[in-house]
Amino acid sequence: MKQLKCSGCGSRVFAPEGEGSFACEYCKAVTILPTQRVHDFEKLTAEIERLSLAVKKGDGFGEKYAKAKKLILNGDYMTANEVINDILDADPKQARAWFYMSLLPIYKFSEQMQSIDLAIKHSPEGGEIRKFYEDEKKILERKGRRIKREKFLANIIIIVGIGVLAVGGTFALLWFLL
Repeated sequence: MKQLKCSGCGSRVFAPEGEGSFACEYCKAVTILPTQRVHDFEKLTAEIERLSLAVKKGDGFGEKYAKAKKLILNGDYMTANEVINDILDADPKQARAWFYMSLLPIYKFSEQMQSIDLAIKHSPEGGEIRKFYEDEKKILERKGRRIKREKFLANIIIIVGIGVLAVGGTFALLWFLL
């Protein structure tokens, strides 16, 4: 269990490890927990800034990117999403904005994959930043395969459990009738 602050009322609450979200026991507000990729966000953005190809000088988005970064690091994903969408409304070819969007845990896995694909599409061919986005896509794909595998195993366990209950119920019914 992790102790966190509720995004709704500010109360200190305990969230189960590994869960994607939790509801506050006081105000019932749902807080989305960051994924490992969001935990690595500061490192990732530092690398993007180091490569210096992500944002053209004087494009006017520097303040918005700084705001989005701060919001993501503070766990305010909905407001960060609004800021990122403002950037994309002004210039839909902003690879960095698409990459930021791929990190937001408010999106389904398929939507995160679409965002990272657009980050790759709108980054310079053969550049270091494009390779960086491609490497991040591979990490996201591995996560997706792991999630699919876990869901498959959970379904197998459920099916086997239902089968055991059905067989056990049949034997109990026969025992009762005889």
